[in-house]
Amino acid sequence: MTLCLTHIYGGVLPCPWPDCAEGAADAAFEFNGTRVWRQRFGEVFGEPTYAWIIDGVTAAYVAAQFTRRAMAQVNGAHSVADDGFMYHFTDETGLRGILASGELWLTDYRDLRDEQEIRDGQQVAKATFDALRPDLQRETNSLLDTLLAAPLPSGVYVSCFCVMRASSYHWSEFAADSSGAVLEMDPLGFEQLLACDPFAIQFTRVAYIWDVKAGLFAHLATWLEELVSFDLARGLFARDIYLREMTQIFGELLPMCKDVSLFREREIRVIVTPAQSKTDLASKLAVRQTNERRYITTRDVLPSFALPIKSVLLGPKFTGDISKLAIDGLKVPKFVA
Repeated sequence: MTLCLTHIYGGVLPCPWPDCAEGAADAAFEFNGTRVWRQRFGEVFGEPTYAWIIDGVTAAYVAAQFTRRAMAQVNGAHSVADDGFMYHFTDETGLRGILASGELWLTDYRDLRDEQEIRDGQQVAKATFDALRPDLQRETNSLLDTLLAAPLPSGVYVSCFCVMRASSYHWSEFAADSSGAVLEMDPLGFEQLLACDPFAIQFTRVAYIWDVKAGLFAHLATWLEELVSFDLARGLFARDIYLREMTQIFGELLPMCKDVSLFREREIRVIVTPAQSKTDLASKLAVRQTNERRYITTRDVLPSFALPIKSVLLGPKFTGDISKLAIDGLKVPKFVA
């Protein structure tokens, strides 16, 4: 298995980019008795994109790979607070659970509390696809229409953070009117979690501005069009395979989008999509349910992962027994605005 983080590539073959340290010197070779060759496709931000094409096999799998690479370039920069940390607000019960278990929940995207939040990405996607529709061929438009009409994709899990530490809004909205707490975390401490399966686990800021969100869906549609055209010309277009691939990548894009009215949340998310895993992550997960919320945990994803908590800031109205917190030497000051 090759995992190339430079070019956002994962697979049994070497990285297809020429001159990549994880790549292959030859532009064509035989694999399991079948010819494989390097194909150059369109550009993203002036850089050409490459993929291995297998003789006689549809290129549907490439669409998700290219879209994910565009996602990383458009919206993949790690946003952190000025002090270099990120923050997870919670109530007292949540705080005790996190400190005792050493893990965070990742909630099924379909079970998030705000219905409008989970629909925002779909609305932007529809407007973006409609604008592009005249330039797309029938097969591409049909696939995009099916994505829009389908229920929210299953198996997309998110955990939420923000870059705001001194925010009365966050203390009120997410920390039980200041009676909860905030966990101060080092974003670099999540590298181990991300590296264990970088094609199923994304660490991204949420997009609020329309142009950024539309750009993500435009990349999806553009790559889909190019690859559908490529396969139609070869007589290898397979709609069902394309739909399966694009359903998962579409589901990965939706949690990256929120309405601009929620910009003050300044949110960062860890997004886990087991179906995109290169390490069979889905078979290792035990999906649980509490209060109509389906979830997995960070330790389900990587049992050895330890939360990179630097301190626990208690809300000004916190009245719980601090001596019963599993703090293990962490700083636990009262929050001062």
